[in-house]
Amino acid sequence: MYKFAKLFIWAISVLAFASIGCNGELPPHGKQLLLSANQAYLTGEDAKAIEYADTFLRDFYRTRYAGEAYYLRGLSRYRRKELKTAQQDFLLAVEKTEDDHLRGNAYKAMGDLAFESGDMALAQSSYVGALDNLELQRAPADQVHYRFGQVLQRQGQWAQADTQFNRLIDLFAGGDYAALAEKRVHSSVWTIQAGVFSRKDRAGSATEKLRTLRLPATQQATMINGQLRFVVTVGRYLTYEQAIAALPEVKKHQKDAFVTTTR
Repeated sequence: MYKFAKLFIWAISVLAFASIGCNGELPPHGKQLLLSANQAYLTGEDAKAIEYADTFLRDFYRTRYAGEAYYLRGLSRYRRKELKTAQQDFLLAVEKTEDDHLRGNAYKAMGDLAFESGDMALAQSSYVGALDNLELQRAPADQVHYRFGQVLQRQGQWAQADTQFNRLIDLFAGGDYAALAEKRVHSSVWTIQAGVFSRKDRAGSATEKLRTLRLPATQQATMINGQLRFVVTVGRYLTYEQAIAALPEVKKHQKDAFVTTTR
């Protein structure tokens, strides 16, 4: 979740400070409640942000700014790991807001929460909603395309995942998420990464050690950040679930091992 916090902060800051300052529908104390909720979220005071949002929604839930309050409260609850109520707030933000960018961000937050909870179907539908509302060449559309691709890979939809990754690479060339997409595009199976080495002999030793433990380890030379590296992996699995099931045995011998995709 925290990986995306900076984007959330930027988005809500723009929405809260720009929109409420130019509309006369809210009295001063209503504007101040939203500003206070926003500031509390920005400074990590989630309990206060929720309290301000609660007060705002009690008095101004009928206004067109209710969506911003629900979104802010959802973000704060998300960060506090109150996932069920956070998801409800994001859904209400989608329903109440008239702002496409906020709606897109709320859909994205719903998708991220669903992805982290393992609900790939909900994550997929949420990311579709996000892309329907966000500007195609403006963040966080890059993050959405990347996560959408991950979701599709988790479901074994490799070709459809490539569509999302290729769009990301085309629209955000040179960006961080485009670079991540380039590593995952054209994948077709899952594997377990068990180490990255700068020297071939060390990678070979690690590979042989794993093989003596009857783990199907292999090594491959690849360029990482412009430097030659030797990556040790274990197995090729048709499904994510198979790879996850095999991971604990590898982690007994390589604590940092993790599941990833490969071609």
